[in-house]
Amino acid sequence: ALFEISYTLVTVFLLSFFLHFSLKSDWGRGGQVKWWVLFGSIFNLYSLSWLYTVYPLVWMPPGFAQLFGIGLLHVVISLSSGACFFVVGYAVTQKTKIWIMPFLIAMSFVVAEILRSYVISVLYLGNNTTIDLHFNAGTIGNALSTTPLVELAYFGGTFALTFCLTYILLVLIIFPLKKATNHIGAIVLILFLTHFLLPTNTPEKELLLGVITTDIRTPNDKELGQQFIKNNQTVTSLVLSDTTKKDILVFPEDARF
Repeated sequence: ALFEISYTLVTVFLLSFFLHFSLKSDWGRGGQVKWWVLFGSIFNLYSLSWLYTVYPLVWMPPGFAQLFGIGLLHVVISLSSGACFFVVGYAVTQKTKIWIMPFLIAMSFVVAEILRSYVISVLYLGNNTTIDLHFNAGTIGNALSTTPLVELAYFGGTFALTFCLTYILLVLIIFPLKKATNHIGAIVLILFLTHFLLPTNTPEKELLLGVITTDIRTPNDKELGQQFIKNNQTVTSLVLSDTTKKDILVFPEDARF
């Protein structure tokens, strides 16, 4: 929970810092593009740091070599993702009416993160994979996961949350406090309408939930194939030994059953 809260705080601070200097500066388009590519790279270095939780990988020797590989992947993905934020630099330098500016810039962040998702899926492209919006972890919108505004994800997932957060910060920077309050009030109103009026479906009857738990050791790379065969046999026996019909069965992570 503390890590989730820190993610919100760090994201809001970084975004506010870069927005403040960007909107108050007289940089040209080139300067703004560089500034926002820098933001994207720094932010993704932070937001993608969860990559290290995959250590240790069972198909690589443990130790420095594996950590170096994960670190290299971390840097490559972060820099590639950061480059997608060039669109924000273009949006900031567009001549438009002041009331349109927050909407335009907030939408540019959404476009940047859509491009980011595609870029990461290209980097992971392999057999039986597709180029699509698969990778949404570590986005700006995730910072609202610890707030009630997370409900606005109904309207576009993490991309909607990215728009919401950047829009709020933009109106606070661009407009006087009284006018900014009106914009934020409108977002809060949409949140209340979403919470109380959006229909949600619950099961018509109580569901019986079953959780399958095992104690299977992590195999080394040489016995990986055989271990998965044994795992399937173990899980199969557990499923068949349960005589009560369950509505939902929860399997062990990575059981590949």
